[in-house]
Amino acid sequence: VRLSASYTLSWAESDFDGSPSQNYPDTRSYRLQRSNGDERHRLVLSGIVALPYGFQVSGLAIFASPRPFDVIDGRDLNDNNFFSDDWPGGERNQLRESTFRNWYKIVDLRISKIIQFEPIKAELIFEAFNVFNWFNATSFFGRKLDGAGNPLANFGRPSGAIAPRQMQVGVKVSY
Repeated sequence: VRLSASYTLSWAESDFDGSPSQNYPDTRSYRLQRSNGDERHRLVLSGIVALPYGFQVSGLAIFASPRPFDVIDGRDLNDNNFFSDDWPGGERNQLRESTFRNWYKIVDLRISKIIQFEPIKAELIFEAFNVFNWFNATSFFGRKLDGAGNPLANFGRPSGAIAPRQMQVGVKVSY
């Protein structure tokens, strides 16, 4: 039995969150704020266990706190004909509620068995990724208001996701 655990506590701030195409015309836009890459907590667990009859089970679990997402007001508040530098309350990012539902979480498992056929060795493999099929959002609708100042219903809701449950079987052959 081999087990491993790792916890990371971090802070990430930047004066600019965006692609090179988002050249903010107002230099006041470049001030240090919490970055959209700021993942405050991350816990990684892994392990491998030998089972009877030559089977082996290994796994990896990752739990990470929600990261802020980019937000814009939706109106041109500073009248510069550029909407990407108008942030609600002056903040470029907004953090989702830090409930377990909003955390990135995934559990991957692998079961294998080696069968020896001299001189060939075959390893039978079954793998399951995101075993519990947790929803992991990757991006969010960040526009808060329409041009007239009316709230948008999709603000803060996920617009992309990764890693639905996947399973595969395989055979690894070696001499």
